[in-house]
Amino acid sequence: MIVIEKPGFGFVKLSLLFFYRRLFGHWESFRRWNNGLIWIVSLWTVAFFVADLLLCGAHPELQWGLDQRLAATGCGDKGALLIAFAATSVVTDAAVLVLPLPYVGRLRLGRGKKVAACGVFLLGGM
Repeated sequence: MIVIEKPGFGFVKLSLLFFYRRLFGHWESFRRWNNGLIWIVSLWTVAFFVADLLLCGAHPELQWGLDQRLAATGCGDKGALLIAFAATSVVTDAAVLVLPLPYVGRLRLGRGKKVAACGVFLLGGM
């Protein structure tokens, strides 16, 4: 779980951002915001993946051992890393969910269809 959790979350967010690019990429302002978020999410993914791997320094085997008492004394603070990951994950989730909403408003659709389209994009927040 430690090895795939951070890249898994990051790749899901990146897949949404690349999907949004296909839908709204003809607007220059959208491309700039989207590219910025792609970089932020990519760096976020790599940073937490590497932090997880290097939490125990020269002894990564402590993380995967059955006796976690050794990991508690020989590794960094896993709790602080998890809290930092969770907090930044919520922020990046919100940014990814909110990104397409202003651009849905620019589409030539009726008000009801715009609300429905926004609802579809916000379903990812559930």
